[in-house]
Amino acid sequence: MKSRDLLDAMNGIDFEMVENAAEPGRRQTSRISRPLRWGAAAACFCAALTGLLAVFPQFYSGLTHAPSAENGLYWVDDRPRNTDKQTLSPNLLPIWRWDCRSINDQFSSVEWSGTSYSARTGATGQSISAELVGEKLGSASVKGYDSYENKEYTAECGIYAIRGVDPGRFIAVRFADHDEYYSYCRSSEEFCPPQTLGELIDGLDLTKNCDLTLFSYRPSGQNSLEAERHGLSRQDSDELWEIFLRYADAQTVADEDERRALIQETDWRLQFFVSSEALGADHRSWTLRTNDSGSAYLESGIEYYSYYYEIGAEAAETIVEYVLSHQTDENLEPEEQWLCGIITEIGEDYIKIDDSVLMKDPDDGIEFTVYANDLRVRQYITGGLLHVGDTVAVMHRGIYAEEPTVVRTAFEIGEAVITDSGEVLVPD
Repeated sequence: MKSRDLLDAMNGIDFEMVENAAEPGRRQTSRISRPLRWGAAAACFCAALTGLLAVFPQFYSGLTHAPSAENGLYWVDDRPRNTDKQTLSPNLLPIWRWDCRSINDQFSSVEWSGTSYSARTGATGQSISAELVGEKLGSASVKGYDSYENKEYTAECGIYAIRGVDPGRFIAVRFADHDEYYSYCRSSEEFCPPQTLGELIDGLDLTKNCDLTLFSYRPSGQNSLEAERHGLSRQDSDELWEIFLRYADAQTVADEDERRALIQETDWRLQFFVSSEALGADHRSWTLRTNDSGSAYLESGIEYYSYYYEIGAEAAETIVEYVLSHQTDENLEPEEQWLCGIITEIGEDYIKIDDSVLMKDPDDGIEFTVYANDLRVRQYITGGLLHVGDTVAVMHRGIYAEEPTVVRTAFEIGEAVITDSGEVLVPD
């Protein structure tokens, strides 16, 4: 496989699309490590995306907050399209053959010291840098299963601490005869959130591991699909963490019935999208939830479960006021974007797609080169699942302005069908 420049191989669906699908306080089963176990999230994603179909041309070009061509970062695609052609949610990821999977996807679960952990980046195979890894904690034998050959595999691995992170919540795993380290998150059945917000922040070293630089704000009464994303500087993010730490004593909502009631009575107001190499997190949710009676909660979706902390209305207003007074729209990354068309060529680490079929004027069509910089895309290309002439839909994170016919940020691909009525469907 040839080396290519990577933007940031994306490994998870946008939490903004699925936050309402999760059962309060229960596992947030990530498709990163269990690609076939997010049916509820996919259903919610499909439902949310259906609401966008009426404005499909704008969605396709990155919504209203995508970076413009003027800043030299991303190309904005404003070609006229057939307005009756719509794209639905991508199909669930297939179970890949054993030799097509990354090792942390082959062995996606680890038992250590009486606790179960799950790989956070199995679908993309992303590792974490050795600089983030601390002392060795022990060793473990792990098992993996090849459903095609009905065969079980075993492997030996070392268990390591992640610097500054509670090993009861996250560990790093290095497999025998491999140099890479992978982040695994606690996934045991027992629900045991940190008792206070401060314990959560300190236990994951969030002030160092996560930036609060990308967010959506929604005033009361506004539709979630109308909320645009904005940003904060790194300096503002550091200051915002200090503000959150003022409310370190905020207590967790431990009772399950109370959590269920909370999710029904509150609505998200301010949602951050946090990513972390150390925690294997990509656009996970850190959300301020409020209701009309003045209650305010902080919801963390960074781990395998969602946790809720009652921070109070005063804290919520302080946080919102700071964020809105420091927000910026500079250098924002685009949201997930669609590219759909006919495959014209398949190479070693790329495919070419002609999207003329979606244009009002077919002469406006472009032949894009889509590189397999993400494991999920590479699996389709190298696994013999795609053929010249197939119609496919590709999800990506933006096209660079300096090369507007090249996609280097694709993170998902699937077969598509264009119906007689002009609808683009991605079958399950």
